[in-house]
Amino acid sequence: FALIGTVLWVVVLDHRTAIDGLGVWIVAQYLSLAAVAATSPGWWRWLATHRPDPALAWQLVAFGAFTGLAGFISYFNYRVDQLLVIGLDSQAGAGLYAQAVRVAEGLWLFSTAIAVASYAAVGANTRAEASRITSQGVRHTLLIVTVLAAPIAVVAPWLLGLLFGDEFREAGTA
Repeated sequence: FALIGTVLWVVVLDHRTAIDGLGVWIVAQYLSLAAVAATSPGWWRWLATHRPDPALAWQLVAFGAFTGLAGFISYFNYRVDQLLVIGLDSQAGAGLYAQAVRVAEGLWLFSTAIAVASYAAVGANTRAEASRITSQGVRHTLLIVTVLAAPIAVVAPWLLGLLFGDEFREAGTA
């Protein structure tokens, strides 16, 4: 629903503002939820007959709050540089910087995938085992990102010039 609704509303009906796109996405999410609820009567029966475990619920909330807080701090940390570039240089400089960062942030796909894949194991094991899993994930992330960063650094100026025009080519050296 979300993908079809967004394509229909933004591309076909030509509502191309961010507000339009976000609005149709939210509506489509609620339509998807309604469709799942309507087509899943077995789930509703199961939910009505099984009492939640308060201790488990508290553990899930605590773990989610901790990882959510870490995610918020990371997000703010990743974006404070944009504000600094605007303050120290200009909005045009921030635009160049943003394009350079966008290419580099593509490498986060690997670290995010490794982190998400290890959440359950980290949360379910002993502290020592969780530490071992975390350090192993960090080592793998470092290896993958380092191996991929070198070629990206070489092709970034060309790639940014190709994608965004020659005025953004210098962002590749950042």
